[in-house]
Formats: sequence, C-alpha cells, structure tokens
Amino acid sequence: MENRDTAAGRFQFIAGTEEGIPNDGLSIWINVQLDLEKDAEGSIRWLTVLPALGFIILIAVVPMLILTGIATLLVTPRAVGRSLSGLMETVKQAQSIDFENRSERIDRSKVPLEIIPLVDAFNVALSRLDDGYNRRNRFLADAAHELRTPIAIVRTRADLLPDDALSHQIRADIDRLTRVAHQLLEMQAVGVVELPAEPRDLNKLVERIATDLAPIAMDAGYEFDFEPSADAAIFTVQASIIEMAVVNLLRNAIDHAGGRGAIAIRVDPAGAIEVRDEGPGIPVSEREQVFEPFHRINTNSPGAGLGLNLVQKAAELHCGRVLFLDLDPGFCVRLEIRSIASKGIAAGTV
Repeated sequence: MENRDTAAGRFQFIAGTEEGIPNDGLSIWINVQLDLEKDAEGSIRWLTVLPALGFIILIAVVPMLILTGIATLLVTPRAVGRSLSGLMETVKQAQSIDFENRSERIDRSKVPLEIIPLVDAFNVALSRLDDGYNRRNRFLADAAHELRTPIAIVRTRADLLPDDALSHQIRADIDRLTRVAHQLLEMQAVGVVELPAEPRDLNKLVERIATDLAPIAMDAGYEFDFEPSADAAIFTVQASIIEMAVVNLLRNAIDHAGGRGAIAIRVDPAGAIEVRDEGPGIPVSEREQVFEPFHRINTNSPGAGLGLNLVQKAAELHCGRVLFLDLDPGFCVRLEIRSIASKGIAAGTV
C-alpha cells in the first residue's frame, strides 16, 4: 500500500496477490482510492480531477487491455488451430474419395458444429451419386444378359442363310452385336466381381490369346507375330481381366490398322504387354477421349468404343497404366501392370 499526493488530491495505491482462490495462474489486484479536491462550496474541481482520472486509466485500464491482447494472441491461435486441424483432416478425406472408393463418407465428428450441415449434405450427395451409378451398372448388365439369348438365336438362323454377300454382312453385324454385349458384361465385372489373383507367367497367358486370334488377324490381311520375353514374366494378376484386356487390344489392332502390314504382340519381363501394328494409330488430340465408354474416333468403324475403356480399367486394377507410342512406321499400345495382392493363392505358376 502506498499514499501519494498529486495535484488532483491524495492517492492510495493497494496492490497484491490473491491467495486461497484456486486458479491456473497469478491474479493481480489493483485498488486505487482518490480523495478528490473540493472548493468552498463542496463541488468537485473537475479541472484538477480529470488529469487524475487519466492517470487512473493509464495505470489500471491500459494494462488490462495489454493483458487481454496478449491472452488473445496466445489462446486464439491454439483454439483456431485445433478447430482447423479437424477441418483439414476432413478436406483430405474428401479429396481421397474417388471412383474406386465412392462408398466412403466423410466423418462428421472432426469438424466444427457450424460445418456439420455442409458435411451431411455432401455425404447425401455422394450417396445419391453412388446409388445412381449402381443402378446404371445394373441396367447395363441386365440389358447385356437379355441381349445374349436373342443374338444367339439370330446367329443360328443366319448360319442357315445361303452363302452370299448379304448373309456375310448379316453375320458380321451379328458378331458385332455379340461383341458389344460381351464387352458390356466385362465392363460391369472389372473391379466389381471379386476374382482370384494368382501368379501367372504373362508369356503363357498372352501366347494362348495370340494362338486364338492369329487366324482372325491373318484372315483380315495381316501378318501376325508373337514375341515372348526372354525371361519369365511372372506377376500376381487377375488372369481373366488381363486376358480380356489383351483380347481387346488385339481386336482393336485388327479392326483399325487398315487390313495391311503386320500385327505383333510382345511381352516385356518388366510387366508390360505391347500390341504393335502398321496402321495410322490414334490421333494425339483423341488420346484422352478414347478411354471414355462408347467413344469412337470413326463412327463407321466396327466396335462400340468400349475396348480401350476396359483395357484402362484392367490397368488401374493392377496398379498400372496404358501408354500410346508412335512408331516409324506404325503405332503401339503398351499395357503396363504390377502384381496385386493375392488372396489364398497356391504357390506356383500356370
């Protein structure tokens, strides 16, 4: 405690700490008592009091403002950071949702209360998109299944027609319908149907397909060659998916390489399968769009525009990719794959 005489009167300062009250820090109490000077009539002389009031504000209010500012600077970043950390985790979770894991939803427990309605609305939108995609898939699969039987019946009847140009065209059209229905079923199966992953030698797998399709390629006017790798190319794969991709690559080459030159299929021991031809290839401007379902560069060409979409799905399923390479002369499509996790497989290769 201290008494001090000023022009405005006598001040009494009392400062100390409070004990006995539980708190997390130090409490400082400041008590200022002021005897105000009065005139003969008992009125306060405000001209002398105002400087004293300014002094009181200076020693009492200003420190409190400073302490409040310091506390705000210390506490606010931590509170905001804690809130934003949960929000950033939510952003990362939202960014990780894509086609393959579209059934995942954003966790609403880590976001501020004000953001929860937005997260709920986003999850509802994801559910609607997922449901719409699944309904579309079911429709395509059902349509493809329903088409197979009547197509087979029409094919049987077409085989009974006289062997002339018209019957050949009819059978070719039926073959195209059969292929489209088969590709639609394949498109629904890739990444949806649980297939076993087994260690397979890509040389043997590709050789079987090349043996089956070589007569078709040669009948279409091509020379045909299969180039296995010098070393075994053993990878853990879903064999039926890789076979489907290779068949589509070869069929594309047969359909679009112009009916001349050579078609070669080559196995790289690093985990790649290349199909080369001497045709015009795919224009650079079209190389992104060709992976879209039903996209065709030439609307008059055979096929439904599903082949490369299926090849890309097969590559993604095996952590790989599809590359287009320009040759001189010709064009190459390279399917690169990696081993994928196997489930309950036996040792050895087929």
